[in-house]
Amino acid sequence: MKRLLQTVANSLGYEFRRIAARADDDPFVFAQRLIRVPVPVVFDVGAHHGETAKRLRSLFPAATIHCFEPFPESCRLLEQAADGDSLTQVHCLGLASRSGAATLTCNTSTATNSLLETDRLASSTWGDGLLDTNGRIEVTTTTLDAFCRGERIDRIDLLKIDTQGAEYAVLEGSLAMLSRKAIAVIVLEMITATTYEGQRSPADYFTLLESLGYKFSGVFSPIYRRGLLAQCDVAFTVRS
Repeated sequence: MKRLLQTVANSLGYEFRRIAARADDDPFVFAQRLIRVPVPVVFDVGAHHGETAKRLRSLFPAATIHCFEPFPESCRLLEQAADGDSLTQVHCLGLASRSGAATLTCNTSTATNSLLETDRLASSTWGDGLLDTNGRIEVTTTTLDAFCRGERIDRIDLLKIDTQGAEYAVLEGSLAMLSRKAIAVIVLEMITATTYEGQRSPADYFTLLESLGYKFSGVFSPIYRRGLLAQCDVAFTVRS
């Protein structure tokens, strides 16, 4: 949804810029301070056009970054953004709770595309138009566990998930890796305002991850609407 807000700002002639990157307001600086391995493995799930991948590359110059984006046009732009970066691999598919075909809801703003349908009440929070559905396409999905088995990846140092309300499904497809604490740091977007049909509650995320040995470790970039929290980024780390 932060990409949505950037889209709105751009349409009005404004641009968001980060003035200072501190661990208390940037989840990736927070992760950088925790990750000590020389060659981190980073997953950017819901990579869109590569905005976050570029940020991750600046913070983790030696990392292998796997970017996942199921929407064909966005993936094409993502591939262009990653061109020349031999350590970034682009995968034109989604991560979900199961492997196979899935329906992607395509909205006016591609930053809001989701494997979930837009809720009819979304515009009351985010405004008219941006989450309007223009169509639906079939995309290919896999699970994080299946991908890691196929690629022989035995650890992930940073898992970033921004899949527009479908973040919980990504975690459901990661249970094997999560169960053996093979993912060190998780940063995910948590939408709390009614935005997508079937989006899970914050309690669901906390219950799942805490049951697997992870602890809530930070909240970043909160966005409020009408005085109530509408979304934020949250970080989880392995409980010591």
